[in-house]
Order: sequence, then structure tokens, then C-alpha cells
Amino acid sequence: MLKKYNPLTPSLRHVCLLDKKVTSFFPSMKYLSAKNIKNAGRNHHGHVTVRHQGSGNKNQYRIVNFKSISYNNVPGRIIQIEYDPNRSSFIALVLYKNGVYNYILASSHLHIGNVINNFSFLPELLNYGSSSIIKNMPAGGILYNIERFPLFGSKLVRSAGCSAVLLKKEEFFSLLKLPSGSLKYVSNYSHCFFGTVSNKDYKFVNLGKAGRTRWMNVRPHVRGIAMNPVDHPHGGGEGRKSGKVCSTSPWGKLTKGQKTSRNRNNV
Repeated sequence: MLKKYNPLTPSLRHVCLLDKKVTSFFPSMKYLSAKNIKNAGRNHHGHVTVRHQGSGNKNQYRIVNFKSISYNNVPGRIIQIEYDPNRSSFIALVLYKNGVYNYILASSHLHIGNVINNFSFLPELLNYGSSSIIKNMPAGGILYNIERFPLFGSKLVRSAGCSAVLLKKEEFFSLLKLPSGSLKYVSNYSHCFFGTVSNKDYKFVNLGKAGRTRWMNVRPHVRGIAMNPVDHPHGGGEGRKSGKVCSTSPWGKLTKGQKTSRNRNNV
């Protein structure tokens, strides 16, 4: 759910922010939170390794359970839905029947009081937010928060509003259609959740001013074409002139047309 503002000031004219009324008003669990240490993109030598970071507001890191170490056949109840400043989706606080609390990525259509099942072998017991291995998921089902390899932790389909489709199941691998449209084989014993990631309206958020991005640990960046030749391969020239080289990084490495998948078999 989004919230628009009246243009009382120029910076509010196009602002469209997340309405946090859909989340809980209670603070996050203290022992499931940790101090979020900011390093402004610098490594242990103090050298900048990631540019355009720094000067963000302080926040707590919520420890979300991305590992497949869950509680077999132990149902859990949703205690609260929370806003997490470190990710685009909401998170849900789950109280399991054995008295353990955990944070998970919240699914859409998941509300406080709902019961989720873990590692259920019966497809009819699967509801939004329930988790199991891909082998137990029905063909054609919508999945999110998926492990690339068993016991390695969830890596795929974690952004707000995303979901993958289980196209077919084979003996050892299953074929998934990812949000990008690409097809990928994943082990049948990889852990996943049923449903779609929450906060699907996140893509419509408009921050409205540069200052709000500074609060989010983002520093300004300058286009290479606006620099001098000594500073960037795209720099120099008279007026708005395109560079003499293909799109590169400041150190001359090509940035477009590169393969992003190393595995030829896509498994």
C-alpha cells in the first residue's frame, strides 16, 4: 500500500512512499536483531571497494532465517508483520509450536494469526508462507525464497513482489521459471516457500528528493561522460558527445554484453 502527499513543498510533489500502517507497531525482537555496522564501502584496509556508499541513518539488522534448517512438521503462527529497512519486502515474526521465534520473508496474503506449515508432504496443507523442499511442491506452483543448492541458504526470488513458477519436476532436478523469464534447474531437495514475496507495490515508490537517498546510505554519483579524460574513459569532448569507446567502468573494463551465468548447463 502506497501513500501520496500533497505538494506543500517542491520535494513532496512527486513523493510516493510506503504506507507502514500494514505493518505492526510493536518493536522488533531484540535477540533477533543485531547492530548494522556501516563501513561506507571500505574494506579492512580503509580502501573504498564499493563506491557511492556512506552517510546513512542507523538501523538494526533483522536476522532472517534464510537457511533450510527449519522445524520439521512443526506449525508456526504469524505474530506480526514488520517493515525491514534492509530489504524491499516485509518480514514476518513466526512463533513455532515448540516455542521458538523466527523471522521469515513475508508472503503476500499473509496476515497476523495465520498458521504456516513446514516440510509438509501433503500439497493440500500448503498455504501462503509455508515452506518445504521443491520435491513436495505441486507442479505449476508459485514459489519464492528458493535455495540454489541444498543447505546453502536461500538465494533466489527474494525481492518484493517476485515469484517463480515450478514448470516440471524430474528425478533429481526441477525446472523453474524465474522472474527474469530465464529457466533454471534447481535440486529437488532445495528449500523454498510457497507464494509470492510481499510488498508488490515497492516498484512504484518515488523518493522525491536526493536527500532521502542520502538517508539510505547512498552517496551521489557522477556520469562518466561528464568527467575529464583523465578521470574516466568516457570523459572529454566538446559538448554532449558520446565516448569513443564502448561502455566501460572507470578502469576500462567492459560493462555491457558480458555473460552473467558461469555454468553452461544452467544447473
